[in-house]
Amino acid sequence: MTFLSVEFLSFFIVVLFFIPLCRTGPHLFIALVSTLFYLAAGGVLIAIVLISSAIDYFCSAQIAKKNRAKLFLGVGISLNLFFLILVKINFWTTSFSDSTVGQLMVPIGISFYTLQSIGYLIDLYKNKIKPCQTFLEYYSYILFFPQLIAGPIERAGALIPQLKEVRFADFDKALHGLKLFSFGVYLKLVVSNRLAQPVQTISESHIFDLVFFLNGLVIFLFLYADFFAYTLMARGIASILNVDLQINFNRPFHRKNLIGFWQSWHISLTKWMTDYFYIPLMLKLGNKYVYKLIFTVLTMVLVGLWHGFALNFVIFAIIHGVLMQALPRLQAGLEKIRLRWLKVDGRLGLVFALCVTGNIFLSGSVTQFESFLSFDNFVFFSEMNWSHYQSLGFLVGVGSIFPLLYFEFVGASLIERSQNYRQEIFMIVAALCLTVFFYETGADHVYFRF
Repeated sequence: MTFLSVEFLSFFIVVLFFIPLCRTGPHLFIALVSTLFYLAAGGVLIAIVLISSAIDYFCSAQIAKKNRAKLFLGVGISLNLFFLILVKINFWTTSFSDSTVGQLMVPIGISFYTLQSIGYLIDLYKNKIKPCQTFLEYYSYILFFPQLIAGPIERAGALIPQLKEVRFADFDKALHGLKLFSFGVYLKLVVSNRLAQPVQTISESHIFDLVFFLNGLVIFLFLYADFFAYTLMARGIASILNVDLQINFNRPFHRKNLIGFWQSWHISLTKWMTDYFYIPLMLKLGNKYVYKLIFTVLTMVLVGLWHGFALNFVIFAIIHGVLMQALPRLQAGLEKIRLRWLKVDGRLGLVFALCVTGNIFLSGSVTQFESFLSFDNFVFFSEMNWSHYQSLGFLVGVGSIFPLLYFEFVGASLIERSQNYRQEIFMIVAALCLTVFFYETGADHVYFRF
């Protein structure tokens, strides 16, 4: 069951019908409806989520009591990571993932709720948050259904207090939520679904030419539309329930360099890795450039492995990690010899990194990586690859991404709350009408794989 299914819409209407019950027991209500959603979405391994949450809650209780807090922190983190790594290794390195049994044996959303669990334990250990008073309170935080399957990765200090206030939101907040949801539906069905097949086909073609190189950038536009769509729908549903989820994308293509891009792309994951891994290490070892380079690469490798235990994710991560630190250093060196006109760092470096790594991330095209980087490929032009960009579906998808790019580069507030109700209603109607006329059926969101 996905946000775009009739089953989910029916489910959500029932949730809204019974939401007055939240006044007496919000955590019980959230736990029940989230468990039902998880089961309907294919989460047959709900028992694993329950057991994992129970262990985490027990460890958190000991941490809160200062009862061998460091030991229970280590136990909680280790168990979460052990199970996540075990699932990732089995899912990505064998044919296990291709079988029906393999799909059923992987708890959906594990990559997301594992990081939420670890973040809760660490924040509690550092006295940044207060402990949950009951298991239901903690369980509702882990399983809150709008962001359960594909994020964003919410911090306990931000989400848990809001769960006590779950109810049908007031008119302007509910209208805003409906606008977010509608725009997310548009991005998924019209933009993402129409870009998916052409970019995937080119990425798997292994015809290394200029089109293949540029396809890397188009892949990131496809990933942006796809994942941003899910985030908007999740935020919209939560907003109708009077809960504010964090913004997971903040105009990443508008940024001036690769570091800025990652600070604005999948923000909840990037910030999680930065706060809980990169910054603690840098504070201990100092701010030397060699440490910044090493730990930037290591942080990006963790980001890559979070997506899956496969070589393409590691190569993707290493390239981005090295360029994030190397490009500013190179630019500083060029400025010293007065070559300021050569903007190696900045948007040129950002575009180059995306072009080089987009195909690697999406399809794992690493078998002929050296051939791909040959200079001849950047001037070679394949009619076969280009033909996929000439399809009507692709052209409709590219044309339909204009509202998102307008928001990206002009800064128009297409997705933020407006006090002008007519404007909000116009946005909802426009998004839904365009979706009805130009929608394309397709696969689930890309990040459901993680």
